[in-house]
Amino acid sequence: MMREQRRAADAARLVQDAKDRLSRDEQLKFRSKALALPVMVRTNGLLQTVAFLEAQAGPSAGEGAHDRRLIDALLTQLTAAGFPRPRGLWSAALCDLGTTEYFRWQEEAVLCAAWIKRFTAALIEKPTTAGGR
Repeated sequence: MMREQRRAADAARLVQDAKDRLSRDEQLKFRSKALALPVMVRTNGLLQTVAFLEAQAGPSAGEGAHDRRLIDALLTQLTAAGFPRPRGLWSAALCDLGTTEYFRWQEEAVLCAAWIKRFTAALIEKPTTAGGR
């Protein structure tokens, strides 16, 4: 399987899993952030994006379930590409990377995030408006 096919297959599986496990309200929050994920990584950087999502997820399993699912989706794809799975916070592991290695993983994250975005748009429906559209 080619890298791009692997990224796409992993993203499809991970987004479907998030859809199956999250409440409708959490799905919509996941959708909102997943659609912005590639731009967040490109604009803010991988470390800043991950740190933001980790902060939003918080320490408990309640409110930030969608943020945890999004972090897990991205980290699962990066570990499949060879990034070592950190034992603690992912943002702390990113701080330990050299510049070249960091930018390599940031580029991979942008590619993975694009597939997460595509499958999120396809699998998680938009919120309905009061007018029914």
